Amino acid sequence: MHVWEQVYNPLENIWLSAIIAAVPIIVFIVLLTVFKLKGYIAGLFSIIAAGIFAVFIYKMPAILVLMSAIYGILVGLWPVASIVFAAIFLYKISVKTGKFAISISFITEDQRIASSYWGIFIWSIFRRSCRIWSTRCHNSSNFSRAWI
Repeated sequence: MHVWEQVYNPLENIWLSAIIAAVPIIVFIVLLTVFKLKGYIAGLFSIIAAGIFAVFIYKMPAILVLMSAIYGILVGLWPVASIVFAAIFLYKISVKTGKFAISISFITEDQRIASSYWGIFIWSIFRRSCRIWSTRCHNSSNFSRAWI
């Protein structure tokens, strides 16, 4: 079985290779900010751009590009889906048992203030979970880079 080895400088010019490697990120940012596309659509175009560059410039086999894209989507989707699932589950349990109304009235009688408290609470949980997930991914990528 032939193992594909990544080429870090496929154009024999480190600056040009870096610019080509940054194009999918630039495509994503431009589609979000200039063309005002939704995030998942901009992400899809970014994945397509990265796949085209990987196949034609970096000479990566197309099956590995497809497998990498699927793996990346699943790894990125898992933490978000687990957080959303847990939030919906917690909300349904608290509403069914009647604890949601008690928890809101415990903070304040004003619905607007209580909603903003809940929003801040949920936002902080989301940020913490993203930070933990990204740290775990960052540490594992540093670990794998140390062995190269």
